[in-house]
Amino acid sequence: MAVKWSWAFGPETGAQLNNEMGWSCDTFGYDVEPTQAHTYTYPGSPTTGPSARYSLRTDSNEWITIPNSAWSPEGWVAFPYLKTTAGTSYSARLISIYGNTEANSIWADFKVDDEIELWIDSVSQGSVSLSGMTNEWNYWALRYTMSGTTWGATLFLNGVEILSGSETGKAAETGGKISFSGPGSGDRVNYYGQIICYDSLSEPSASAPFQYVTRINPTDDIATSGIWTPSVGSDDYAVLSSSFDSSTHTVNTDASSGEFVTCRASIDIATQIGTSPGMISGITLHAWASGSGLNGKAALSNNGSLFEYGDVITPDINDPTYCFFTAPQQVQSVSPDDWDGADAPYMRYELTGS
Repeated sequence: MAVKWSWAFGPETGAQLNNEMGWSCDTFGYDVEPTQAHTYTYPGSPTTGPSARYSLRTDSNEWITIPNSAWSPEGWVAFPYLKTTAGTSYSARLISIYGNTEANSIWADFKVDDEIELWIDSVSQGSVSLSGMTNEWNYWALRYTMSGTTWGATLFLNGVEILSGSETGKAAETGGKISFSGPGSGDRVNYYGQIICYDSLSEPSASAPFQYVTRINPTDDIATSGIWTPSVGSDDYAVLSSSFDSSTHTVNTDASSGEFVTCRASIDIATQIGTSPGMISGITLHAWASGSGLNGKAALSNNGSLFEYGDVITPDINDPTYCFFTAPQQVQSVSPDDWDGADAPYMRYELTGS
C-alpha cells in the first residue's frame, strides 16, 4: 500500500499525545510540546488555522512512541528533524523499530560529535561522522525489514544512503512499535517536523523523496445514520475536525451496527493546505472513540458512496481509543486515481458489531 500512516504535528500537547491519542511519551508538558518556533514547511503553507504547520519540540533523549498500529514488519519510517545545539552529551536513538520477540531490534544511534551508527539487534552495521547537523532541517528515512529470518536496514540522510546492513538467523516479527529520541544536548532543543510510515520496501523510491505531511479538515456535514449529537453547537464536522480535543465530540445515542457519521472536506485539498500539489501519496484519517458502545472504524471516500475502512477498534469507557485509515488512492467504483489538489475527501466513522 506504500503510505500506511502519516502525521502532521498540530497544537496537541504532549499530555494529549500521551494520555488520549495512542502515543507514549517519557514525560510531557514542558518537556514535550508543540511549537511553531521552527517548522518544516513549504511556500504557501498556512500559518494560522487547523492546517497551520507545527513541529514537536522535546528535551534531549526524550522518548516518543507513535501509536503501535502504525508499525509494519517491513517498510520505511521517514521524518524531518532539527536540533538547535551542537553535538550531544550521550547516545540517543534517533529512530528505533522494535519487534515483539526481540527487545532490541533495528535502530540508528546519534553519538557524540554527530556520529551516527546503525544497529540490527545489537550488532553494529557501521557508523559515519556527519557535519552540518545543527540548526538545519535534515530529512531522515530508515528502510527496514524484520518480516523474515534475515533482517535488513538502510539509513538515508536527505535522500542519500549513508549506512546499510543485514543480520541472519532472526525471528520474523508480527508486531512492534516505533520510537524516536532526539540527541541534542539541553532542554527542548529537538524538533520533529512530521512522520510518515510506509509498509512497502519499494515505495517510496530508494532516494526517499522529501514529502510533506499536512492537515485537511472536514468543513461540511454530509450524512448520518442513527442519532448523533455534537457536544457543542449543531455541526458534527465542527467538533470532529483538528486540532484534537476530547472535550468536543459527537455522541451516538442509538448505537446500532452500521450507523455512521459522514463529513466532507468541501474545501478542496489545494486550498486547505495553501499550495497546488502534484501527486499525493495518501490520506490518513485519524479517529478516536470512547464509551461503552459498539466497536467502530474510520473510512474514506472520494465520491461519498463507496468507502474503504480501517481496522476495527473497541472504545474504552475511561479514555479515547485510537484508530486510523489510510487511502493511498481515491476510493471509487472505477479504477482508482491518485488524490489531487481538486479532491474534497469524505470522512466517516461507522459503528460495527464485530
